[in-house]
Amino acid sequence: NKENITPVLYERITYNKLEEYKDGIKLQTSNKYLVPNLKEGIITKIETKKDYNQTIVVKTKNNINIWYGNICNPTLKIYDSIKKGEYLGESCSNYIYIVYEKEGKYLNYKDYFKN
Repeated sequence: NKENITPVLYERITYNKLEEYKDGIKLQTSNKYLVPNLKEGIITKIETKKDYNQTIVVKTKNNINIWYGNICNPTLKIYDSIKKGEYLGESCSNYIYIVYEKEGKYLNYKDYFKN
């Protein structure tokens, strides 16, 4: 018997360690961590990006793209709206990547990652 499991919606990402990685950050999480969305927006891409594994890109109202890398089993599709705290998918292992980008330029995560 498979039970219907409703993901718990978190406001924050729970992680054990944060380190800078490439154009953003790498967060150490638990294995198969349920990843909450950080800002309301629209999913514009779900694709494999070099160095980030499968990545979900959420475009926010102020046109900032937030990349969530190393995500398996996404719960939504491209062009779906997503609220803050809504479940994106689960980490493929015990870490996720987050990158902030606008108009082709990478942004400093310290200005945006308020966890």
